[in-house]
Amino acid sequence: METFIGLLLVMGILQFPSIESYWKMDSIYHHSLFHRVPMSYNRFVLLLKCWHFANNEGQDGTRTYKIRPLLDMLMQRTKDLYKPGDTVIVDETMIPFRDKEVINTKLKKGEMCSSQQGYVTFLKWKDQRDVYMLSTCYGDEMVEIGTDRKGNKKMKPKVVLEYNRGKQGVDISDQLASYYTSLRKSLIWYKKIAIELICSTTLINSHIIFNSLTGKNLHFFNIQNQL
Repeated sequence: METFIGLLLVMGILQFPSIESYWKMDSIYHHSLFHRVPMSYNRFVLLLKCWHFANNEGQDGTRTYKIRPLLDMLMQRTKDLYKPGDTVIVDETMIPFRDKEVINTKLKKGEMCSSQQGYVTFLKWKDQRDVYMLSTCYGDEMVEIGTDRKGNKKMKPKVVLEYNRGKQGVDISDQLASYYTSLRKSLIWYKKIAIELICSTTLINSHIIFNSLTGKNLHFFNIQNQL
């Protein structure tokens, strides 16, 4: 299985049009690594076809049951090794939170309205479009970011500024994941998620944890290459 995972990682670095291409003897695709490892193309494809993470008889009513053991293991390992700081950015995620009064409020550009529920602030701010924010750390404080051409102060919610600052890490993570992906279009959905978790998300998390704990600035590609 280590060889199988290792080959998946290499496929993220070397981008060939198909899995079969990695084992071809054609001079265009030939790579000595795939002909040195003790795993044939047929063996690799068989393992990929039979790759499962949960017993089908143990369904819990959710689609994620197929990868739940893998998810639980990776999440626990990450929790054991790393504690995030005060700011955690949740990007491109649907959160079931609704406040009709705030959502339906019509705003002019630069205006803001908000509501508070316990420790959670729900905020709507009008920029070029409506911007909605949820935060357990920041309220509805507005901060000055400069002036317009007429000399009027330009204000922006502090939570938006902090989100934009923190989201830089999310953008870098997405960028790294897109550079060295091992995903294949023909794979069934839960195997795509598994490969994304093992060969992308976990590697990026390892990269962040390693640099954070050691104070070094090792490039992501170097970590992937060493593995």
